[in-house]
Amino acid sequence: APAAKGAGTKVASPMQGTVVDIKVKEGDSVKNGQTVVVLESMKMEVEISATADGTVTGILVAKGDRVDEGQGVVMLG
Repeated sequence: APAAKGAGTKVASPMQGTVVDIKVKEGDSVKNGQTVVVLESMKMEVEISATADGTVTGILVAKGDRVDEGQGVVMLG
């Protein structure tokens, strides 16, 4: 059976910030270290990278969302 939507490993934000760009969509294959989301924090853009190779099973944020440190932004299956 296919992985449930949003199933798998959470990619978490390393800090508080605002989502300015989402570089992937559900179903995309990603490699460890590939940028998945870009945050703006303290007037700097911070890239959040995939923590493993996998397939994006869920996008947990939208552009303009405010995220907290440790909050999931993408799920990888």
